Amino acid sequence: MLDALASLPLRERELVLLKFHGQLSNSELARALGISESNAGTRLHRALTRLREHCAEAGREEIA
Repeated sequence: MLDALASLPLRERELVLLKFHGQLSNSELARALGISESNAGTRLHRALTRLREHCAEAGREEIA
C-alpha cells in the first residue's frame, strides 16, 4: 500500500492521507486545501481510482 501511495502525485497523496489518516470530511478537506468541496470529492475519487489500479497491477505482478 505504501508503494501505491508513493506512486500518487503529491496533491493526491496529501488528499488521501488527510481523508483517511486525518479523518477529515470532504468539506474539511476542501477548507484545508483551499478548494471547493466538489473539487475535493473529484480529486479524492481520482486518487482512489489510481490507488485501486496500482494495487490491482501489483497483484497481477505477484501472481505472474
